[in-house]
Formats: sequence, C-alpha cells, structure tokens
Amino acid sequence: MRNLFILLMLGATSPVLACNPALVERLDAPVRDDADTVLDVAEIQSVEGGEWKVWMGDDGTAEEIVRIDYGEMGRLETRMVLDGAAAYGVTQTRYHYAAPIYAEGAATVRIETDIYVFCDAALELPPEDFGLNEDYAAAAKSAVAAFDAAEIAAYLPPGL
Repeated sequence: MRNLFILLMLGATSPVLACNPALVERLDAPVRDDADTVLDVAEIQSVEGGEWKVWMGDDGTAEEIVRIDYGEMGRLETRMVLDGAAAYGVTQTRYHYAAPIYAEGAATVRIETDIYVFCDAALELPPEDFGLNEDYAAAAKSAVAAFDAAEIAAYLPPGL
C-alpha cells in the first residue's frame, strides 16, 4: 500500500508514472508461475533453449507475456505487461549464476533489471537530469523486438 501511495505521489511529477500508475505497479510485481499458455521459443539463443509464458486476462486478451532464454551461466527474462497496444511496459531481467548451471553451487548471484514504459505507443523518458544511459532508447527498442516472434504474434494487440 505504501508503494502505491508513493507511485501516486510521484505520478504528479513523473511523466512515466502519470501515464499509467497501475501499469507501473504491475511491472513491479514478480512474474507469476501459473501461465495460461507455455510455448517453446522457435529461435533459441543458446543450446539450453527458451520458452514463452502467456497470461490471459478475463477479457480473453493477453495481459502479460514473458520470454525466458536459458543459458549456461544465467538466464534472461524479457517481460511485457500489456494495457492495450497504447500502454505497455517491458522489463529485461538478467540472472547471473555463480557457476555453470550443471555444476554444484550454480546459484543466482546477481540480478539486473531494465524497465521501459510505453504510453501512447511511445517510450516514456524521465527528466533530462535523471542520468539515463545514452543507449536507453536503443535498448528499449531491442527489448520490444524480442516479442517480434511468429509463435506469439496472435497474443499481441493489433498494432504492437
């Protein structure tokens, strides 16, 4: 509840949060385990493969899609949280392992997450003095491109 209050207070000054506070709150929630649909990734990034997970809303449209690419030294989760084609968020979370996945002691030792919010189908940016990496917009475009896959096209809203 406190986090929601902070989000609402910041929404008055932040274009990202003012766009859709509920979307930001959903992006902050952990990925759920109980996907409605699980599909293999057609174009794998490593021999360990990958999978798509899709969660459907009550209206029959996808409300969340996650691509998980498994690797020997970690995994990458690219997640899209949808509120129609005009407002959506994408996160990329990298999990780094202490040792190769097949070795004893292969626990996660570091987690890094990048967050991108789109309102009216445009990337929202914090104020100039926020200190963003100069490649932020390019990284956002790359993250969204992960969802340009034939096996999940039917789950994406038209125009996305």
